[in-house]
Amino acid sequence: MKTGRELPVAVGVTDHEFSVLEYAAAEAERLGADLRLVHAYTVPPNALGSPYGYDIPAAFRLDGQDILRQAKSHVRTHGGPGHVKCVLSRGVPPNVLERESKTARLMVIGQDPIKPWYFRLYEGRSAHHLAEYSHCPVVIVPRDWHEVQGREQIVAFVDGPQSARAILTFAFDAAVTRDAPVKIVHVAAEDPYDYERWHSTKDVVEEWAETYRDVPVTMVVDHGSRQHVAMVAAQDAALLVLGQPHTVQPIRLASHSLARAVIARAACPVAVVPVQHRE
Repeated sequence: MKTGRELPVAVGVTDHEFSVLEYAAAEAERLGADLRLVHAYTVPPNALGSPYGYDIPAAFRLDGQDILRQAKSHVRTHGGPGHVKCVLSRGVPPNVLERESKTARLMVIGQDPIKPWYFRLYEGRSAHHLAEYSHCPVVIVPRDWHEVQGREQIVAFVDGPQSARAILTFAFDAAVTRDAPVKIVHVAAEDPYDYERWHSTKDVVEEWAETYRDVPVTMVVDHGSRQHVAMVAAQDAALLVLGQPHTVQPIRLASHSLARAVIARAACPVAVVPVQHRE
């Protein structure tokens, strides 16, 4: 059985999302990991039969094979990792990618495209779904993403000691592979509970900073809206790191809202990290 560091980087492949492919290939190179290209396709219910005997599901499958072939060629052309595997699966994309995340070190996907509601009924929204249910960290890459000089810092958005450990581990590991600094952001409310929670979180931050002594670290405490602070932080980041929704329902819903708002609008890649073990 492979350990976490031996698992591949998986990427959800759609047609012509080359920025997502390039990000995933670069991550696989940084991590010394294999790359797994995953394409999921669905067949609309009204396309299951044809009066002329045309095999519509087979046509969708052939289109998927062609998309994967082009994706693999693009990765090879741009100097991707040594081993690239293609996986074609019939099913609703969010469910297929969630299943693939169980055997991946990292999942990379693009932002959810804007589509009519009747397409979303059977295709789903992969980024929104994986931000909550991925079994490994997932990075959502903007459609027009490209690396920008001067955007080297990794921004970690922490909201408490429970999630801080997983978020900081991912952020500092990313900083080491990029030789980048880490900026840690916490949004504090004006109440005694949050004051106490921040000091518990700060203890975890200092522990990680001591472990990664060679990584420059800054800490910022803000009192604004969580969404606004996260969006501002993303403007100067190479990567924004958030925690997956967790713990009790009210906090879970708040975290879910934050993740959805940020991944839909951020100009930089956004990593959403599971903060609890999942079976």
